[in-house]
Parts: sequence; C-alpha cells; structure tokens
Amino acid sequence: MARWQERDIPAATQLFTPKWIVRYMVQNTLGRQWVATYPIVDQGQMEYYIEPAEQTPEVQAKLKEITPTSLNPEELTLLDPACGSGHIRVEAYDVFKRIYQERATVRRTSPS
Repeated sequence: MARWQERDIPAATQLFTPKWIVRYMVQNTLGRQWVATYPIVDQGQMEYYIEPAEQTPEVQAKLKEITPTSLNPEELTLLDPACGSGHIRVEAYDVFKRIYQERATVRRTSPS
C-alpha cells in the first residue's frame, strides 16, 4: 500500500477555483448589481461580465420594478462561500474598488 508523503498532501487535497471562474462569478453578481443600477459605468474593466439577454416587455417591466434606483457601496455585501485561499475576496475587492471609483464619477457628473 502506497503511503502519502506529507509534502504531497496539499497538492492532492486542495482545490482552487480557476481565476477566470472567480472573475466571472464576482463580475456577474456584485458587478451586475452595480451595472444594473448605474448602466453608465465602464464595463471594459470587467472582462468576464456578460450583458443580460434581451427580455420580453413583461420581464423588462419586472426587472425595472426590482432594480434599485441607487446603491450605496457601503451597504453592499459579498459572501465568499469557500472562505479558502481568498481568490474570491481579492476579485471582490477589485470590483468594490471600481464601484467606489465609479460612484465618485457618478457623483461628480450628476447634476445637483
């Protein structure tokens, strides 16, 4: 019977979510919530963001009804379900940073 060497255990037991999947998940959840509320944001920085599909008028009306008219970044939260290596948290930080930067732009360009 083969015995595992201690140095082989991490490689055999630890799984990491690939970076592109992490970006896809965060950009299409946290990022999507922001873009749905502020469609003028620069989506070019979110390379894995997918534009929502075209919807029927009924669905568009419902989406408009449930989409907030404003968001406060301090009230947004994100759950990292794995809480492992922090890959999701690092990408969330990047998206939150862009949200704060966009928020500053929206505030500067919005008529008072």
